Amino acid sequence: MGIETFEYIDDLNAANPTATDNVSEGDDHLRGLKTTLKNTFPNVTGAINATETELNYVDGVTSAIQTQLGAKQATISGLTSTGAELNVVDMSASGSTSGQLLTSNGTGSVSTWQDAPQGVSNSKLFYFGSFT
Repeated sequence: MGIETFEYIDDLNAANPTATDNVSEGDDHLRGLKTTLKNTFPNVTGAINATETELNYVDGVTSAIQTQLGAKQATISGLTSTGAELNVVDMSASGSTSGQLLTSNGTGSVSTWQDAPQGVSNSKLFYFGSFT
């Protein structure tokens, strides 16, 4: 068998085993492949269901994703969150017309654009509640 170290996936040589290697050395190669996989993925104890595309979404992530999102949230000027969620809305998004306000329809419900109550004309006003 060709000389090969078995530690991590990038150490594997695709040319091994060679055609001239003894068949009796095949078990060494299989054990080496198992060792390489276990070293490369030490914390995987079950099936991985993510697709290749889903795994590629985290390419370049260098820390916990939630930590990175929290850091981004902190850089948004003028917004704070004391709860577990913060929804940022693009006020120029389609679906609204001049004089409308984005209105919360309660937890778990989609917010909707509604006409502002009479006398309210500030398009930057956020109103959390219902108009009665």
